[in-house]
Amino acid sequence: MVKCEIVYSQTYLRMFESRPELIQIFGAFDGQELPLLQHSGLLHDHASRVMATVDAVVTQLEDRHTLAVTLRDVGHIHRKYNVPNDLIPTILPHFLVAIKPQIDATWSDEVSESWTALFDILIYYMTEGELTQRAPKNSGHSVCQNADKHEHNGNGSRHKS
Repeated sequence: MVKCEIVYSQTYLRMFESRPELIQIFGAFDGQELPLLQHSGLLHDHASRVMATVDAVVTQLEDRHTLAVTLRDVGHIHRKYNVPNDLIPTILPHFLVAIKPQIDATWSDEVSESWTALFDILIYYMTEGELTQRAPKNSGHSVCQNADKHEHNGNGSRHKS
């Protein structure tokens, strides 16, 4: 079984290495060195929430309306915390690099294309959510129940973890 939080923690570390300016978006991570962040419970907690979103998307693939509502809500939350709308597409290549060793025996071009298609869905609906003005309605899914785990700083909103 793939350790999802480990994969996503590695994804974020790779992303922060390639685009260090993005670490500032995560208020709780800002100012921390990457080696220390790797062992941080904050990174693990955020990775768990992200994987809960991925799990919700996978389980909702047959219910496009619920999937769209869930991801628009997540997108709106990211907008509220000034997460740049180009962040989600930035994550995909790092995610693929991190997950491949975990499932190397079953890795194929088709598996890579499936993950890319899943991220395309995430990107599409989250971007819609980021661009809308409406307040998110809690869809009842765990991904939306963690919105209070973000922090706000005086210079603008920031994603906590």
